[in-house]
Amino acid sequence: MDIGNILSDIKGFLYISPTRLILGYVVYLVFFSIYLEVSPTLRNIWIRRDSTNVIHFRPSGVLLMLLKPFTNIFFWYPSFWDINYYVGGYIFTLILDKFIIRYL
Repeated sequence: MDIGNILSDIKGFLYISPTRLILGYVVYLVFFSIYLEVSPTLRNIWIRRDSTNVIHFRPSGVLLMLLKPFTNIFFWYPSFWDINYYVGGYIFTLILDKFIIRYL
């Protein structure tokens, strides 16, 4: 076993080209936004009812969730990766790049 070959294989597996990374994060933003709204633990992040029961679209809720990992350390714990856009986006893009796009 050559440790150099193992590290090279890991590095090759984790690498995603910049264009595919951008594309993956853009697609993931749509899924992430939907997940924030339908998640049983979160809900009402970007579609909210006010005190008069009128529905309002609040895109600032998604923006705040995008910034949360930079202000709260617990968003980087594995149990919170589902609401961490950056970790979730990377994993989503990695799966697309290595397992789905490659075989289409």
